[in-house]
Amino acid sequence: MMELNKQEITESVNAAQDYIQALKELENEVKSAEKQIETSACEAEKLIKESFSNLLQDIKQTLENRQQILLQQIHKVRDKSLNPLRDCRNVILTKIDNTQEFKDLASNAIKDSRLYNAAAFERNMSALGSLPEVPQLKEVPYISYQYESAVYKDIVDSCKTLGSVQSIAPVQIAWLIEKPGSILVEFMSVEQEDKLTDIQEFRLQKAYLNDGGIFYQDCYIGPESQYLVRDLQINQHYLFRVCCKFEGSSTWSSWSIPQSAKTTIKPYNWKENSSYILRNENRIAKPSDECTGILYSNGPQFQVGYSIEFVFLECDAKLEKTFIGLSFHCSMFTLEALMNDSFLIEATGDVYVNGIKKSTRLPEMHVGSKVCFTCELLNESKILMNVECDGKQVTYDWSMSSDDKMYFLANFNSSKWKVMVE
Repeated sequence: MMELNKQEITESVNAAQDYIQALKELENEVKSAEKQIETSACEAEKLIKESFSNLLQDIKQTLENRQQILLQQIHKVRDKSLNPLRDCRNVILTKIDNTQEFKDLASNAIKDSRLYNAAAFERNMSALGSLPEVPQLKEVPYISYQYESAVYKDIVDSCKTLGSVQSIAPVQIAWLIEKPGSILVEFMSVEQEDKLTDIQEFRLQKAYLNDGGIFYQDCYIGPESQYLVRDLQINQHYLFRVCCKFEGSSTWSSWSIPQSAKTTIKPYNWKENSSYILRNENRIAKPSDECTGILYSNGPQFQVGYSIEFVFLECDAKLEKTFIGLSFHCSMFTLEALMNDSFLIEATGDVYVNGIKKSTRLPEMHVGSKVCFTCELLNESKILMNVECDGKQVTYDWSMSSDDKMYFLANFNSSKWKVMVE
């Protein structure tokens, strides 16, 4: 008989326990999926009943109102047309009575000449040839009702195709990636056999949970399949959902499954500096006097996969020797010393990489200019740095690893500048 290996059996038991735990987790996922199907089916069914009930009520009320308007129009035309005819008929009846009276008078005079009144006879005799004017049938209204059968058919056909049931929305949120004071939301389309047209634009909404319920608001509408949602509270859970509009359509699709996310990374902010006035949680910086030094971020905050935007809120007419950019160091106090290991943009639009002035330039800075830095990893020791300003973009390779972090910085030539980072 084989001798028991207790260690092997113990490991098997532990493996079996881990397997059971994994199966239970999968079972919970299946239960969640079942609940989602049941819940969404009930909500969709309720929505169909409510929308069709409201539509039936609105259509009924609209048709009744239209019917009443048409009937009133008929009554108005009828009354307006009948009144002069009734007056004409009264004139005719009066003439008939008068003529009958004359006839009787004349008949009696024939029988008894003493009843003859020459003046009255002549007066009534002169009226016999005058007939009132009566309109012909073709001159009076013939009231009718008509409607375009094509419109009727269009309405019926529209009702036949009203609404649709989808097993899943045509676009879903794929990734929620936390960034400094923001979350990058990426969404993707879901292939559907009944939708062969391309997506024209996306619509992204966010909401936060509170005691009053969930309130969504638009944060992006456009053609891009990702969006950086800024100005978020740290450690605050937000809900995101997305829908789309297909080419040739004027209506939005159904919403994606809402997904929750939060950012634990503080927003970009400047380091306290006695030569600068900082506002808006240290995101906005303005020199306090003419002799200012280099302003650095409050620690290294930029790294691979991040993006940072410098927004010029105020500008001096003189652009030289005003810089914004990124650096691996925060202890340099002169521009000359700072140039190495830095990626700088001068307000003139000139680009400096490790102290070397590049031939490609960006537009000059002005009030409202936005300079956006983004970078992506090329290999273990090199990144691709993209800088965009006013629709123009420059791209350069730069030595940096995925674990490196950089400071962002600014240097101004006067106190007439004001810059915000986000």
